[in-house]
Amino acid sequence: MTDNPYPQPAAADIRLTDILHALSDPGRVKMVQVLADGGYHACNVDEFGLDITKSTLSHHFKTLREAGLTTIKVNGRNMWIALREEELEDRFPGLIAGVTSAEARNDLQKGADYGTADAEAGAPAAAEAEASDAAAAASEGGAATEAGTGSAR
Repeated sequence: MTDNPYPQPAAADIRLTDILHALSDPGRVKMVQVLADGGYHACNVDEFGLDITKSTLSHHFKTLREAGLTTIKVNGRNMWIALREEELEDRFPGLIAGVTSAEARNDLQKGADYGTADAEAGAPAAAEAEASDAAAAASEGGAATEAGTGSAR
């Protein structure tokens, strides 16, 4: 039995499918981007700029660790997390560079700004835009039906 309460796979046992699954969540991608600076980070919500609960953050830590992306260091009651950059680069060259590139960061911003305060503030505006688009489509459909060019169904 291991003394480490937070086991992680050996570098040779890291599977690409597990990594891709872990990176399928935008919040975890953002966490990897923060961790890519090469240092250890405190395991707290503020460190990653995500507007999520502690339990969700813990789930993300576990998913990243079990996929082999991160390692945990315990110092008393404090836990620190770091990206296993060297091991990942040896096993899957270019993977982390691709996930942390400027293009990947921009793509993440264009998608859902998962868990950020900006996303929460932008949610009402996005909902209003969708409602406006739906209303416009409905009125266009209604006008076409009235003109006899569309079907009533």
